[in-house]
Parts: sequence; structure tokens; C-alpha cells
Amino acid sequence: MALLAVLLLAGAAAAAWWFELFPIDVPGAERDDAAEVVGPDAAAGTIALVVTDPRDDDRAVRVAVLGYDPEAGEASSLLVPVGTVADLPGFGSFPLAEASRLQGESLVAVGLTNLLGVRLDAVVVLTPAELAARLGDERQIRVEVSSPVTLDAGLGGWEYPAGPQVHDADAFVTYLAAWAEGEGELDSLGRFGRALDGLLIALDDDPSAVEPLLDGARRSPADVGASPGVSDDAAATVLRTIASAVRDDRVATLTLPVTPIGSGEDAAFRAEVARVDDLVDGRFPAARPGGPGVGVRLQLLNGNGVPNVGLPVAERLVDGGYRVVLSDNADRFTYETTRIVVYDETADIVAAAEDIRDRLGVGSIERSSTPQSVVDVTIVIGADLREP
Repeated sequence: MALLAVLLLAGAAAAAWWFELFPIDVPGAERDDAAEVVGPDAAAGTIALVVTDPRDDDRAVRVAVLGYDPEAGEASSLLVPVGTVADLPGFGSFPLAEASRLQGESLVAVGLTNLLGVRLDAVVVLTPAELAARLGDERQIRVEVSSPVTLDAGLGGWEYPAGPQVHDADAFVTYLAAWAEGEGELDSLGRFGRALDGLLIALDDDPSAVEPLLDGARRSPADVGASPGVSDDAAATVLRTIASAVRDDRVATLTLPVTPIGSGEDAAFRAEVARVDDLVDGRFPAARPGGPGVGVRLQLLNGNGVPNVGLPVAERLVDGGYRVVLSDNADRFTYETTRIVVYDETADIVAAAEDIRDRLGVGSIERSSTPQSVVDVTIVIGADLREP
């Protein structure tokens, strides 16, 4: 996996930023987020559910992004392979499975937001033991088992014969989280999807179970990837709405379009960007951000020497539709002022640069004399962003 990360990061060298800079005088403007506020009764929304490895609490093993589109009256359940390599701002390219180990829930949230180009109303990260405890000893969950399988998630080993079954919380969580010996991740996603449907139907049976499931793992509006103004009650309302849609068979379960890279224990996946964008446009339209940042590709360069400073910078940008495609160190760590470097002066790019400066609260907008095809804007993080 280390070799994989090195190969994926090698492309950063192609975006080396040795260029002559020219200041651009762009007046500042106040951002108005009021139109983006989601009210407490809103049913539309997007929630990410992350379950960690039964034997390694710091490593994600299951990721699903759940969304509801009120215009279509349908829910979507997007199963995201944790082996999918994403750019994790401040760290580089790694599989999503490693995000929580590197920086906890905040990096999981920004990694998913950056990968999919959506805004998340909540990110729920739970260990299998926590999930079982929050479901409770008395909870019974129905699952459809397509083929016999024997599994052990650290909570105990169970055999699951084919057919409809009802499980207590421990047996259910094992079925959802564990991989069978020799089983590849893509092979196990169908079972994960069926288990997730069973969980959501159980939540529809007992809506009071939603708050305990979200408690302590929810992302607040001020946190990474969370839509401004989404209250705790609104996040619970979204999840209940999705659960009701699953019960009524108004849900589409999809797998993130990926291409395998590597094999065996080092198996990983690369997202098929064009297909991912089409899928998100079709199934998660309410989660697409608006504004000048949509589709703008960013490079983040650490120019102040603060470890992992790219993550808090990305937190302010990705929910505006910006995509961080490269992150690395600058040529030195002594930049006093953050530089927002554009490669042309079209109205769209200048508007995006202005929006970036407003979101960060600092920075000078400059133009590079060197053309660039990999990114649209480079941000050289200076000392004025030591504590974003």
C-alpha cells in the first residue's frame, strides 16, 4: 500500500509551481450563506454512515452515503468501497479506509465530500461494538441472506444460512461489517447493502432509535462537510425519511463506480470520475453545492510548515464544490501571506478565487505566467493560516 501511495502521489510533481506571479486586484465580497440554510423540518439531506473494522477501530470497513430527493420522492443508498483511493487534503492519496486512522472523523468527512462532490448533513462513524450497543440488546433486525456464509466480527462467530433471517444486534452487526475469509470487498458489498436495508427498516419500525444512533457521532454545522444551518433535529429527520423510503421500496442501492488497482491484500480502487459525477447528479441533486467553486480543481501547498494544515483549509472549501486534487509541501515553509494563484483571468476563475479568499478570510490573489492543465487554482498556505 505504501508503494501505491507513492505512485499516486508522483503526479504532484507534474504540478510543480515554479512560476512568476502577478498580483490581481479583486475586491472582497461578503458571502451570504442564508440561502443555504436547511430548516429543521427539511427531509432532503445526505448522511454518511461509516463502520470501522471489527479488529481495528481506527480503520473504516464499511461506508454508505444515504440521501433523499424530495422531488423524486426517492432515497439513494450509495455503497462506497473503503479501498477507494481519494485525495485526503494535508496527507495525500490514500484509501478511504485509512482516513479515520490518519485524522479521525473530520478527514473521513472531507475525504468523502472531496471524492463525491456532495455536502454531507451528518457523518456517523461507529465501531461494530458501538453500533451493537446503540441498537440495544432487545433489537431484532431482519436480513435477507442470499447465500450461506460464516463470519466473525470480534463480537462472536455466526453461520448464516440462505434465506430471510432475524438477528439480534451482535449477529446483525457481524453480518454487516465482517468479510468472509478470502472474500474481496466488491464481493461483500451486496451483503452490506442488504444488511443496511434491514437496519433502516428497523429504524422505521422504531423511529426513537434514530437519536441514539446519531448521538455523539453527528457532524455539527460548523464541522467538515456539514451543510450550514443543519440542526441535530434535521439530521434525524433526514434519516427517518430515508428509512421510511426504504421500507416503501423507494430506494435505489448503488455501488460507487470504481476501477480495481492492485490485487490481494493491497487491492484498491480508483473512482471513475465522470461516472461518479453522473451518478451524483442523478441520485443526489439536493446535495450538490452551488456557487463559483463547483468543479474548480485545487492544489494545496503547505507554505507555513504546520503539519497537516491542508485539512482545515480544505474544510472551508470542499463544501463549496471545490475539488482538492493535489496536496503537497511548497518549496519552503516561510510564506507569510497565503497566495491564491490562478492560471487565467476568466470571470469564472476570478470569481472562484474571490470566493476562496472570502472562505479563508485571508490571501492575495495572483496570476501565474505558467499555464496549468491539472488544476485551476493553487493555494500556497502562508503563516496567516497557521490556525485556520
